[in-house]
This record gives sequence, structure tokens and C-alpha cells, in this order.
Amino acid sequence: MIFIAFASFPQAHLKEAATAFLSLKTLPPSIQRRGPYFKIEEGSEIEIITFYEFSADYNDKAKKFLESRYKSFADVPNFSVRIEPRMDMQEALLKLQIKQQ
Repeated sequence: MIFIAFASFPQAHLKEAATAFLSLKTLPPSIQRRGPYFKIEEGSEIEIITFYEFSADYNDKAKKFLESRYKSFADVPNFSVRIEPRMDMQEALLKLQIKQQ
């Protein structure tokens, strides 16, 4: 199981976003992060994608931790974040198999 965080903010507020990023708590050992990956184009908001991987039994705690983590960006004007769960193929097949029975 993973969560993918899609975040964005106006380029004009890069300094505030960088300050918030530097204030983030360290991730617990149970959550592995890939990224953040940035999309920066002139005249557009900065877009960021980050992948968080953890064991399925940690799902609820991971979601709460990440929601709390992104609250650090509350002072960044027009910052937005969306956190979406994703399953790997094995998890998806198992879930689909259960629904078909």
C-alpha cells in the first residue's frame, strides 16, 4: 500500500514553502518516502508528487501522520494537497478477487 501526495503552490510563495518543508518532522521508520518530485514551469504553480510506502496494517496511522505533516504548509498561501491511496498489483488482485466471490 502506498499514498501518493499531490501538492501545489504558487511560485511566488517558494520561500514560505521551503521554510515549511525544513520544519517537517522526520518520517517514522515504518514509512518510506520516494520524492518529492517537482514540476516547475514558468507561469504555473509548482507541483510536487511524493510517494509514501508502508505496510497495509499501518494504513490508518500513516494517513493521519501524513495529514498532520502537510498541515505544516498551512501558512503557505494557496498551498493545496491531495493524498490518495494506491495498491500494488497483488493487493489489487486480492481485493478484486474478494469482491467477485
